[in-house]
Amino acid sequence: MPELLIPADPEVAAIVELNAAFPETRFAGVAVGTKLPTADPKPPQFVRVTTAGGGERDLVTDRPMLVLDGFAVREQDARDLTALALGILQRAGRAGELGGVPCYGVAVGGLPANLPHSAVPTHFRFTATASADLRRTTV
Repeated sequence: MPELLIPADPEVAAIVELNAAFPETRFAGVAVGTKLPTADPKPPQFVRVTTAGGGERDLVTDRPMLVLDGFAVREQDARDLTALALGILQRAGRAGELGGVPCYGVAVGGLPANLPHSAVPTHFRFTATASADLRRTTV
């Protein structure tokens, strides 16, 4: 019987990578997750990571599209936070591992763009997209 190949979880991989890298930056302690924080007031800065589709690159590699949303009370911080998150993922792609998952590269789909979020009127939001070539896992 052929080997069972399971797609990696790109959101978890990206969150692990960002949480490991942010402490080395001026954004140390920033919250990273897949949902908007429910607390009010919201943290002054946070990052949301979600997937937006993607597809297979080949038999053992997927190319999921990741959406990075950087939120901050200062507009420049929201932009810088999103750009930094994007750079961290690209560095991981060059290093060959994204959050513990073998990664064969990260390509930018969209550079940070100002995109307000109506559910978080107290913060600026910049969003960027990237695709990561992640190796599937086995059981």
